[in-house]
Formats: sequence, C-alpha cells, structure tokens
Amino acid sequence: MKKIILLCAPLVLFFSLFANAETKKMGTRLWLSEGETEWSHCASDACGGSLADATINGFSYTQYGDTTSQLTYKDTKAKVLEIFGDFSLLVDDSVILSFKLGVGSGDGGSFRDKDWVMNDAGVQKTFSDTLSDTRDTEVSYHVLDIGKTFERDKFSFKPFIGYMKYEEEVNAYGLTYLEDDLAYYGGGSSGVASSYIDTKVLKNEITWTGLRIGTELEYPIKEKSILIINAAYVHDAKADNDDSHVLRTGADDLGPAPNIFSDGKGDGIMLDLILTHEQSSQLNFDIGYRYWKFDVDSSTTSFGPNHTIAFPGRSLYSERSGLIMGVSYKF
Repeated sequence: MKKIILLCAPLVLFFSLFANAETKKMGTRLWLSEGETEWSHCASDACGGSLADATINGFSYTQYGDTTSQLTYKDTKAKVLEIFGDFSLLVDDSVILSFKLGVGSGDGGSFRDKDWVMNDAGVQKTFSDTLSDTRDTEVSYHVLDIGKTFERDKFSFKPFIGYMKYEEEVNAYGLTYLEDDLAYYGGGSSGVASSYIDTKVLKNEITWTGLRIGTELEYPIKEKSILIINAAYVHDAKADNDDSHVLRTGADDLGPAPNIFSDGKGDGIMLDLILTHEQSSQLNFDIGYRYWKFDVDSSTTSFGPNHTIAFPGRSLYSERSGLIMGVSYKF
C-alpha cells in the first residue's frame, strides 16, 4: 500500500498542475533490472587522515591507503513497475509533457567491502576484504519532461528538457572473509563468519537528482513497428548517499545510523531503446532495453559519530539496466 501511495501521489499532483493538458498516451511497463552502486574515499595523511605506526604480519604501515575503503553493491536485482504518459498542451499540440513514475524491489546480488593501508614507500596492501549477500533492494524514481515534436518524412524527433529523481536502497546480509594481502581478518584465510550468518550488516541509501536534456526519436521500421530512442544527458547530477554500518552504532564507534555520509555532483546518462508494435490504432505493446548511469566528478565522505572531517571521495556512482516490457493506449 505504501508503494502504491508513493507511486500515485506525484501522478495526482501532475494532473492538478496540468489540468488543461490533453492526454495523448498512457501506459505501464515492467523493468527487469540489475544495478550497481559504489562509493569509496581516501583517508590517508594527504587526504586529511591521521598517521599511524603499526605492523600487520610483517608489513609496517604508516597510514591508510589511497583509496582507503571501497564498498561495491553489485548485480542488485529489482523488478520495477512503471506508469508513464504523454500529454499535449491545448494551445500547441506538438508541445508534449511526459512523465515516468517507477517503484520496485527485489533480492539478489552481492556486497564487497575492501580496505587498504600504506607504508612510507607508498606500497598499499588490503587488510580487509569481505563479501555479503544483498537483499531487500528498493528502487523508485520520477521523471518529468517537456518537449516539442518535429516531423521529418518518416520519422519524428522531440527535443526535451526535464527533471529526474532516482532513489535506491540496498541491504547487505551475512559476512564472508576473503583472503586479503596481509592475512589480517578472518584468521588469515577465507571463510564464512558464523556469528554474522543471516545478519543485516549494512544498509545503503542513495538519491540522485538532476536536470535532463535530451531527445526522443521515433522511426517506423515496419508497417506496425516503431523504434523509439529516448536519450538524455543528466546535467549537474547531485548525489546524496547515506551508509549505515548497523553493527557499529555505538557512541564510541560510528554512532547512530546512518553513520557515514557521502555527497557530490557529476552527470549521468539515461537511455531507453524501445520497439513498439501497434496492435491497433490505439493499443501498443513495447519491448526494449534501458540503461541509466549516474556518476559524480568529485565527492566528500564524513564519518560518525561527529562527522568533523570531510574526506575526499574516490568514486560514487550508480547504474541500473535491463529488459523493459510494456503496454500503452493512445487517446
């Protein structure tokens, strides 16, 4: 019920804002998607971290590495239900308002967490490398565009400008130690940490917002088949990433969750390739492929409980892709 409300509320607002618009097309799609999100940072001395003087299995390190820590959520699956539509303004039938609203969830994928230390010579070694399962992935987004359609012989194209917001939550369960360079964690060998079997260890929530600039091309390839290419560049994409190490919430550790914050700005690409079959003059069936990726140019990361130092980021991106299938009705 909560997901239905979240999906429909923006739609009600959309209709109230554009009550004088004329409906051209409405439809729904299923996106069978897989995604990947990664963030990493540098906490070496040069990046604002503190020096150290310690030895792990014969390797004397003086500081954390650069990169210090890298967290990657990979192959995270989600089935996303989308509602979409096109509306033409009554004053100009070629000016089109378009929207996409999607929400979904799924299980499957992996989470890997790697950490490095460095000696005076700049040699880096991993001292921790762990693997977990990902479950309870949740995805939601909304896209709103306005564009103008131009007809040229057999095809049409619609330059547009718009706004997008994409949100994703991923949860990691269990813990398996992989062999690290210094044989430090897990007793120096790989294996499952029995004390953490089926235990939730991390939750990551990321939100991307930005301005879309792109075009949509429609080209008939057969009498009743049309190829649709919707491609957009996301300008000034803003990322807000909240990471919760749920087993490290004590006041003498990372503090209350979420306890690690990352943010940054960059850009993105949103690409839909859709083949539409006209079952009738009004009813259409769609099949295609979607690829979305958002990536920052620079970012910072702060750690609880005080969040006093903003360490420079080394990566922060999200991507999601997969098969899309849908049906639409022209009015």
